[in-house]
Amino acid sequence: MRVTYTRIPMKTSVDSAPRPANLKATAILDIDNDEIQRIAETPAHQGLSDRICLQKAHLLLISLLRPVYSVDEWQPASRTLRKRRGSCSQRMACLEAVARSMEIPTRVRAIYVSGRFWYPRFRLMRPFIPKRILLVWPQFFLDEAWLDFDELYAPMDR
Repeated sequence: MRVTYTRIPMKTSVDSAPRPANLKATAILDIDNDEIQRIAETPAHQGLSDRICLQKAHLLLISLLRPVYSVDEWQPASRTLRKRRGSCSQRMACLEAVARSMEIPTRVRAIYVSGRFWYPRFRLMRPFIPKRILLVWPQFFLDEAWLDFDELYAPMDR
């Protein structure tokens, strides 16, 4: 099934340079956790660009975390790592936490995803699935620009 989403137009102030808050720990992005720090400080990252380091961290997280359906979107990244499983949002939060530990600024923005994306997964719940679902989508400040999560490997021309 093809995923469709709508990019929400951003105001110019949103496209600004990173602020100190884009590197801070939060209740979800608990960047001082030992396991998050270990992933961020992997020796394989030494001497590589931030983008390559983040790609390697992403691949490591894919190997560590099993995808599951969950509604606890406030779960700290450290708990997701400890459980070795998480929802899409929980796993993306792990990558954000690792990025901030690497001193790569992050932020999130909202995107709408078509509710049809979930129809095959939740057949019996289909009548209750909204037409559009609002998701938070991480961005990373790489090469002096904010890059969406879906552009981490192949950025789109701006």
